[in-house]
Amino acid sequence: MIPLYDGLGKIQGYEVEILDNRLQPLGYMIVEAVNSDIHIAEYSLTGQSPSKTLIKEYERKTGGNIDIMHADVNVLWNGPGTSSLRTLDSNNIAHFISLNPQQILSDLTRPRQFPPLPNNQQNANVEHKMVRKNTLLHVPNTLSITPSFIDWRFTPFAQEERTWVNSTSDTNTCYAGCTPIAAAMLIDFYDRNGFPYMIGDETQQVHHTSSALMRKTIDELRAYLKTYCRQDGQGSTSQANSVKIVDYMNTRQEQQFSSRRITYATISTYSYLMREINAQRPAIVHYHTQGTIGTNHSAIAYGYQYGGTWADNFLTVRTGWSRQPEINYNIKSMGTVEATLVSLKN
Repeated sequence: MIPLYDGLGKIQGYEVEILDNRLQPLGYMIVEAVNSDIHIAEYSLTGQSPSKTLIKEYERKTGGNIDIMHADVNVLWNGPGTSSLRTLDSNNIAHFISLNPQQILSDLTRPRQFPPLPNNQQNANVEHKMVRKNTLLHVPNTLSITPSFIDWRFTPFAQEERTWVNSTSDTNTCYAGCTPIAAAMLIDFYDRNGFPYMIGDETQQVHHTSSALMRKTIDELRAYLKTYCRQDGQGSTSQANSVKIVDYMNTRQEQQFSSRRITYATISTYSYLMREINAQRPAIVHYHTQGTIGTNHSAIAYGYQYGGTWADNFLTVRTGWSRQPEINYNIKSMGTVEATLVSLKN
């Protein structure tokens, strides 16, 4: 069990490695230490724990080795998806590495706030109208539907830092931005599920982040979404522009799509996301990785574990980060949660 601190050195939680029946690493979970209403804040059953991933990245970048238990080594966490590593090397030089390429150290020093729990019957009624009472678990998988099968695999797109043709600012060199990456994952999903050539054509079907085709597609999405390069090298998009994803999609298909934004209270947004996933439509989810007010990350929601109005409810997210591509978040720890829903026009 590894203690997790915020940027001010205050304990926030504990990272626990999950092992299989052969005692081999299976994933991890983060147990909350601050908010008594949250037990498990996030977990994953794929890949390494964040601390191991961050140490490996540090060793790759520096060529040095570190001891996770050394006093000069801190694993930081201040809410969903903020796992980071701060350490001093043998030359007393500070290093900061995070799962999210857009994470900055100052984000980890901000006090966390949490959305209020539903405390009235109206919120509970909204939820139960939208989801079947016997729906306790939805795990992303290949689901049989008529007339075909839904392929729930997602290409692991991640942000590249490079020069882009499309940017609404003076500089064009930055990370792609999380909203164009989430849009690319959603479009790739539809491309593989009945709407071919959303990306490329019959001669262009190499879908991975660094392929010429996907770089061009992500660049085009940046134009539709009005993504710009900030001075700090990050790509930024007004999340209100996320609905413009369908402007791109509708240039690629005869069948037309529509989109809408959901900006309700967290538990109500979660209900909408469950309904979309039950209808076999992943959605773009916007949330704040510091568990505070506002949203600063966009990803793909495509699965959930429903515990009930008063219980722990988890959302399965494709993060768009190469270092931790999939995480299950407890919605109580996610702060503000908004969504962009995409569907065929009636």
